[in-house]
Amino acid sequence: MDIKKKIYYAFDLDLFLSGIILLLFCKLDTKEVEIREIIGTIMIVGSYCALPFIDMEKKEKYWLFVSWHFVAFTVAFFADYFALNVYVKNPNGAIWWQEILAAIGVLYSVSYISYILINFIRSFYIISSKLISFLLGTNVKETYSSAKKIIEKITALILTITSLAASVTALIVSFSNMTRS
Repeated sequence: MDIKKKIYYAFDLDLFLSGIILLLFCKLDTKEVEIREIIGTIMIVGSYCALPFIDMEKKEKYWLFVSWHFVAFTVAFFADYFALNVYVKNPNGAIWWQEILAAIGVLYSVSYISYILINFIRSFYIISSKLISFLLGTNVKETYSSAKKIIEKITALILTITSLAASVTALIVSFSNMTRS
């Protein structure tokens, strides 16, 4: 690795760690160190903006992705704000066009939140399946089918033991009832 890359990586790591240290030293309830919090956040964001281990083409794709979600989130926020404003100020109903815009705003916000949730669950599933595959060293579907077979056998064993215990208990109760009579 050449000296320019070493300096660049060191500077990027320095930005990240300095930002974290500044955030740790600020008190959230005082206004005197508010500037420290802002500077620390800017340092961390600057560290992420540098992204030293990712090439320029992928950086552009990530920035496009982040900017699209920023715009979508901002639109959802303002749509929710408008819809809540219409619904709170007019509990008996508003003008027809305000009601339509508020309903469209709620529809957009809920669909955006659903989109985020579905992608989060999908990503969580992909990561967990890769982690299980890495830890167990096998195919995930085979592991799940093996686990399913083991669970079925354990369940059958528990049912057999439970029914045997119930039969023995019923036999003892019936003998004790016969001996009393």
